[in-house]
Amino acid sequence: MKDEKFWHEKHPLLPMAYSGRVLGVRTMFGFKMKQKPYDVDVRTFIHPVDVVVEEIMEHDIFRTPLPFLREKYSESMIIKKIQTWVMASITYVSDKKSWDCRDAWQYPEETLLLRIGDCEDGAILIATMLILAGIAPWRVRVTAGHVQASPTAPQGGHAYVTVCRGDDWVAIDWCYFPEVKDMLTDRTPVKSVKFYKGVWFSFNHLYSWTHRDTGIFAGRVQQYNRAA
Repeated sequence: MKDEKFWHEKHPLLPMAYSGRVLGVRTMFGFKMKQKPYDVDVRTFIHPVDVVVEEIMEHDIFRTPLPFLREKYSESMIIKKIQTWVMASITYVSDKKSWDCRDAWQYPEETLLLRIGDCEDGAILIATMLILAGIAPWRVRVTAGHVQASPTAPQGGHAYVTVCRGDDWVAIDWCYFPEVKDMLTDRTPVKSVKFYKGVWFSFNHLYSWTHRDTGIFAGRVQQYNRAA
């Protein structure tokens, strides 16, 4: 069975910044606020220690303290309950509609406060919750890449969570044809799901990996001149 070392080394490590955050700044000639995007290390979006998210998980999802989750739930049920809670509790709203900009990534607390978000916002929240629930961090990634609803449909960008299942990975998606099953072993490997296409990059709170020959995508993912 493929182990942590295998998956850690399968794709090149590449520290990445993504201009998915926006600030409101005053213009020079008045008080009108203008949105200004800025770069953030993608790893900082996943919060491995977060009392705000923990409280929601303990009170709303599991109704039990996180240290005792494994006494009450199997790993498969932990994953399913997190996925279905996000699907039921977070409303998909595009960045254009909610933030009036092309791309705006939310931190987990923001998504919980607003109860809206698009694909990466729900994925970041799910990844944070999975790690807080005790899933080994190396098995959890937010994956960004192309998706295609049908052979005749145009490809689009999407972000979703993938969880390692030994020799393969499965998608824990919340908004793009999500597969929800009781057992992790019954889920379809992500490589066998036809609408998931090429992957650009993936990350957790410790590392980020490039799945392409270049770390640049549409001018928004930049390589730092330093080691991972």
